[in-house]
Amino acid sequence: MKRYVNPIFVCLFGLSAVIFACKSGDENILAKLPELPSDHYALTQGTLFPAAAGINVVADTIYISICPLDASCLVQDNVSASIRLIKGAETRSVRLFTFIEDGVSRKQYPASIDSTGVRFGDDVYKVILKGRYTSTTETGRGKAGQAILQVSKL
Repeated sequence: MKRYVNPIFVCLFGLSAVIFACKSGDENILAKLPELPSDHYALTQGTLFPAAAGINVVADTIYISICPLDASCLVQDNVSASIRLIKGAETRSVRLFTFIEDGVSRKQYPASIDSTGVRFGDDVYKVILKGRYTSTTETGRGKAGQAILQVSKL
């Protein structure tokens, strides 16, 4: 019986290595995404982060809507966010909405409110909301998304 123990452990070890290798690809999908430019920020709800030229940003709400493959959605894959911009003691709130870009023309939805200008004293900042897929299905449609904010001083 002792000589059968080693092949069993080898088989179990090999099987666990294969299972771990298959799972690690799905869990690390964000590592495959391209780096964001220095003035772009991945939004996380409730997290304060410093942005351009002394502006702090808090995303109060973030909604990412991905239409399932077998569904017919009125509004296709989109991102919306309520954002507070803070400079010193002043705060400005903005709400933005955009579609997740997938290389397909969005001419049927021209009313995307994806950017705005925000003024603090004499300084004006451009705030742009973007969306991107963090993973896709085999057919190329998105199944997960991410909200990206671009803040730059004008």
